[in-house]
Amino acid sequence: MTGLEPILTALKRGQPDRVPLWELLIDRRAIEALHGNISYEEFVEREGLDGITVFPNSKKWRLDSDTYKDEWGIIWRIGADGLTYPHEGPIKSEKDLDTFQAPDPDAEYRFEAVKEAVKRFKGEKAIVFLGHEAFEYSWYLMGGMENLFMNYGNPDFIKRLAEVAWSYQGRLLDNMAQAGVDVLLTGDDFAGTKGPLMSPRHFQEFVLPYLQKSVFVTAGVFIFIDTWNDFLWPMVVTMGHPELMTMPVGLAFFSQSYVTYWGASMAMATLFTVPVVVVYLFFQRYFVEFIALSGLKG
Repeated sequence: MTGLEPILTALKRGQPDRVPLWELLIDRRAIEALHGNISYEEFVEREGLDGITVFPNSKKWRLDSDTYKDEWGIIWRIGADGLTYPHEGPIKSEKDLDTFQAPDPDAEYRFEAVKEAVKRFKGEKAIVFLGHEAFEYSWYLMGGMENLFMNYGNPDFIKRLAEVAWSYQGRLLDNMAQAGVDVLLTGDDFAGTKGPLMSPRHFQEFVLPYLQKSVFVTAGVFIFIDTWNDFLWPMVVTMGHPELMTMPVGLAFFSQSYVTYWGASMAMATLFTVPVVVVYLFFQRYFVEFIALSGLKG
């Protein structure tokens, strides 16, 4: 197996030939301590990792040695641990949100690093894109979780803010899939070391909708298809009762020991596929979003 195969096999709940090796994030100081001043890509190769994490390219403007502003208008500061944290957001009121313009998820420069990774590692290592959902960027835009939580008394404002964040993040996930990424990984921080960051009611109102619209509906599509295609158990329980037979069982009876009724069999097979196609077309948008969220591709 290449590095790609064990990761995809594990994601599909299969049994890889070995435990996949991959790190979501690797601190620059760790790279330098182990191998000196080399790139992250070269580190992945030297350490024999099976996957590499990629991010979208973005524009940043340095304000001082420890502070910069990004395309969203979010001001970031570098902490003592070397990590960056949101310090101030561009949205402080509904008026700010009314005039706010999110970055362009289709900008050509957004995919430069991803294209380089695809060119260098495609087919050999799993290329994992790390994205976000609505909650995290909502509080980034507000300049901190406490600022977001203070506005929970205005649910329409919070939901509008989440829609702005998700319209970008969702589109970006789709674009990365088209660019050749193998795994789409998305998630936010919903809890800390001492417990959840919000009440269950707030989670259900402001976070869950962006998860369930893709996951729950698509899970229903999978369950429907699996049940619709079931053969063995329906055959056992309907034996001797042809009026109760499901379509997969009835279809099998068009093929006898010495003759197959091809015309009737093909007509029945066509009818058999219609409900599945209708269900898929009706829930197609949710199905595609679920594939992006699940991280499965190809």
